[in-house]
Amino acid sequence: MTEYWLFDPSGNVTALIPLPEGGACDPAVAGAVMRAEPSCEQAGFVLPGSARCDARLQMAGGEFCGNASLCTAAMTAVRTGIPVGDSVRLRIAVSGAADPVGVTLDRIGEDFFSGAVAMPPVTEIREISLPGAVDPVPVVFMPGICHAVLPESFGMERAESVIRDWCSALNADAMGIMLTDPSLTRLTPLVYVPAVRTLFRERSCASGTAAAGALLARRKQSAVSLRLMEPGGVLSAAAEPGGAVTIANTIRLIRRAFV
Repeated sequence: MTEYWLFDPSGNVTALIPLPEGGACDPAVAGAVMRAEPSCEQAGFVLPGSARCDARLQMAGGEFCGNASLCTAAMTAVRTGIPVGDSVRLRIAVSGAADPVGVTLDRIGEDFFSGAVAMPPVTEIREISLPGAVDPVPVVFMPGICHAVLPESFGMERAESVIRDWCSALNADAMGIMLTDPSLTRLTPLVYVPAVRTLFRERSCASGTAAAGALLARRKQSAVSLRLMEPGGVLSAAAEPGGAVTIANTIRLIRRAFV
């Protein structure tokens, strides 16, 4: 049997499968967990830390994921016995990112956490002509994933019809289309991961939130702070025009189970 931990970071339900040192990150196991948990939007494997980090996260599709990074920090806090009311700073090595990301985590209840993750810096922001789009699309490139940030008027069904072709055209490990309102107070995420063939209208997306913040900071050429209402809850972003972004979210441990 395989143990897994199910977390809810603002609706972006994430399954984490703990492995011993040298354990195999088997996509078939991740698929079995996701079939057992219909609400689950993504899965990853957590391995012991090293001299560089407190834990290692390998997403099933090899992508980078900010919410899963926060969940990994929460799992580590539970496993190491961080008491309720305490805070901890951790470094999490994540697939898709060259360097470990820093996470600050507060254990605010037995199964509840508040955390902030310093996302991998944005590497590039470009306006790109893509299939099915009349105008050039603003694309934010980050290690392990890229995001197109578009107005809500683009439409979710249209986004679903083009995202696979866009991901292929950009040769991306994973891709999101983030639909936002004109005042940048709402964000609706769509994420495609070709390695595991998953396409989800996600309840929240940390890297997509970071992309929206980075794009706004670049356009304003100044630091910005955002609070974005997403289908599963509110995520906060603090972004610098140079590409540094920190994302804050809440995390709930739903349960530990076996499949």
